[in-house]
Amino acid sequence: QNIAALLSKENVARSTGITVHQVNNYLEALTKSFILDSVLPFYRNPAKELTHRPKLYFIDNGIRNVLLQKTTDSLIASDLGALFEQSILQILRHKGLEKIRFWRNHNQTEVDFIVETAQGLTAYEVKYSWNRSSFPASLNSFATQYAETLLTAKVISKDNYYLLVGDC
Repeated sequence: QNIAALLSKENVARSTGITVHQVNNYLEALTKSFILDSVLPFYRNPAKELTHRPKLYFIDNGIRNVLLQKTTDSLIASDLGALFEQSILQILRHKGLEKIRFWRNHNQTEVDFIVETAQGLTAYEVKYSWNRSSFPASLNSFATQYAETLLTAKVISKDNYYLLVGDC
């Protein structure tokens, strides 16, 4: 249920009554069977940035919704932001981008996706609804910290996601 959130294997083990080893086995099986997609953190400074907890996404939003019994518009509406973020990840994967990470520092500032290529970094902040009058502070923070290798920082919303799709 906590898609696009940091994964704590210890919390999963505690809440399900299984061991962390079993959680690892299940996650590996779900990833290898193309049900879950894991995104690892991007970092250069382990003292100030998150380094070990991944974020998990369902590859198919429909499977996720059925498992959670969220199949009506009113139930799905409460998860639109997370579902949209999940969809953007799949678009990035479809483009053949393999090195996709997320960035989060210890001050809880987070950028949803960092794409690393030989040319440099591209940062994507995903906002289902976005007021274009303000650029997200998280992107500004990342841009300041990684100015020397950052190619571009973009906000992807329901109003402009087609720009990503058009590149596929």
